Amino acid sequence: MQAFYIMITLVTGGTGLIGKAVEFCIEQAPSSDEHWIFLGSKDLNLLDEDSVDAAFKKYNPTHVLHLAALVGGLFRNIGNNLNMFMLNMRMNETLLKYCHKYNVKKCVSCLSTCIFPDKVTYPINETMVHNGPPHNSNYGYSYAKRMLDVLNRGYNEQYGCMFTSVVPTNVFGPHDNFNLQDCHVIPGLIHKVYKAKHDGGDFVVWGTGKPLRQYIYSRDLAKLMIWCVRNYDSIEPLILSVDESEEISIKDTALKIAKAFDYDADKIKFDTTKSDGQFKKTVSNQKLKSLIPDLKFTPIDEAIQVTCDWFQENYLIARTRRSTLRLWKTEIKVQEELNRMLSDRHTLKRSLNPPNDRPFSEWQIIEEAAALLQPLEEATEVLCLDIYVTISLVFPILKEAKSALESVPTESLQFFKDTFLNTMNDRFGDLDQ
Repeated sequence: MQAFYIMITLVTGGTGLIGKAVEFCIEQAPSSDEHWIFLGSKDLNLLDEDSVDAAFKKYNPTHVLHLAALVGGLFRNIGNNLNMFMLNMRMNETLLKYCHKYNVKKCVSCLSTCIFPDKVTYPINETMVHNGPPHNSNYGYSYAKRMLDVLNRGYNEQYGCMFTSVVPTNVFGPHDNFNLQDCHVIPGLIHKVYKAKHDGGDFVVWGTGKPLRQYIYSRDLAKLMIWCVRNYDSIEPLILSVDESEEISIKDTALKIAKAFDYDADKIKFDTTKSDGQFKKTVSNQKLKSLIPDLKFTPIDEAIQVTCDWFQENYLIARTRRSTLRLWKTEIKVQEELNRMLSDRHTLKRSLNPPNDRPFSEWQIIEEAAALLQPLEEATEVLCLDIYVTISLVFPILKEAKSALESVPTESLQFFKDTFLNTMNDRFGDLDQ
């Protein structure tokens, strides 16, 4: 007998930081009349209308939690504002278009505090979204997110749709993006401490460490987002944040992370040649507290410890590698990159099977294998986004990587090998077909 659900919620970005946290919370406290569907980019390409239409036909959602976005930290946004704006706008417009087409009862979209004006009085509240331009460093992403509020209002005014948005502060937790080239504050600092501790070097924090941030643990945020999907019925944005009193400096954040790793705090260095970004963006959670009076958050030291422990336990499968943004420039560059990878097949195989007289430790073997497989991971990410690349170009690379990995004799590589192969098969099925 087929189950009957009152609420079917489709979650975009369901395999990311917040999506994984929502899935964790739903599994901890399931509801018999709800069905939650978590889709990542391999399941739902928001840049392709056919993919979106097929997903809505297949799952027939009554609700949507829209978490998917092209995101990055300060240093990824600088110089890439046009790409950030165009791709995020396209994703958001497509998603809401099909929410309307398939009569979705409610869509809750995730914004960011970067949408608020750079020049503003503190604390920031929900009425200030459009009071001035955002900080110049990430205006592309900020305006794309801000336009979601405009789209929500337009759909409500013209069609009566209940499309709304939430604005979390700096989110962190298990399954975060720990890629040092485009991550946010806490995951970046966690990865740096990890590397410093294992390499015996200094822990270098970019900037002065003086800027202030309000952080929210991903699993606390997930509970609030689930509440919004079920209970929040206003098109006005809702800030999801800890109290103003919980705001701390980046320096203090680094100290807490160092403590979680049992790393010597005296070895922390600050590179003041790097930009600090926006000094503060303190927000008020008074509206949220008026809706949920008994609101409680996980203490930040506990949340940081859980996140650091998760990262150490899952280092080989955590998101620590370079993004695919550089591959989005032109089709020619992508094809050149893929052709280069194909020509490096023998190099790949040789480094996965080092000669007996080569003085490699097991860890060095894993690091080199991971580095050489990174272009393959990038290619699969581009494929999932369906940008300038085709299956016929990528599959030969994946099949060669699979063949090389299967021939690895070192038992210590088994976990790394199995993880990569399982990921590829999960994304693309049987590569031998």
